[in-house]
Amino acid sequence: MDLYNNIFHATCICHICGKERLDKDILIRLKDISKRYCMPPQTVWMHVRYCSDNPECIEKSKTFESAGKVHANSIERKKT
Repeated sequence: MDLYNNIFHATCICHICGKERLDKDILIRLKDISKRYCMPPQTVWMHVRYCSDNPECIEKSKTFESAGKVHANSIERKKT
């Protein structure tokens, strides 16, 4: 794959429906999961990727809970 395709045709997988989509068709919802790790509120966040043009994915992203281990690249810790 050439550089152009890597930059302009990057893809992500929707956490809700599991489809691989172009980055432009995916949105990210931040979910505070600090309580799950016994941390103060708003210190650990999960990035939930969902299809921006699919009403079902949009709605389910609001209540999404990770079914398994949360990947390190899906968690963001707030620097204190």
